[in-house]
Amino acid sequence: PKTSTAEVKPGEIPETVAPALSGTAIASIRDIYKSELRARIEENKYYPAVARRMGHKGTVIVAFTLLSDGTIINARID
Repeated sequence: PKTSTAEVKPGEIPETVAPALSGTAIASIRDIYKSELRARIEENKYYPAVARRMGHKGTVIVAFTLLSDGTIINARID
């Protein structure tokens, strides 16, 4: 028999696996991914010392586009 290997890009679910996953399972995987992504952002946040000394306060919004291959584009801080 002939065998072949297919390249799977990050973020993609191989066609042979996708039918076996329920919508609930896929949603769960997305929730885990989002949770991990938020955790990484939280780990890298810091309050600049100068801003703290000057009493600056506010909310920072981190925005970006995440492509299906895992690439981040349009990253910005508002």
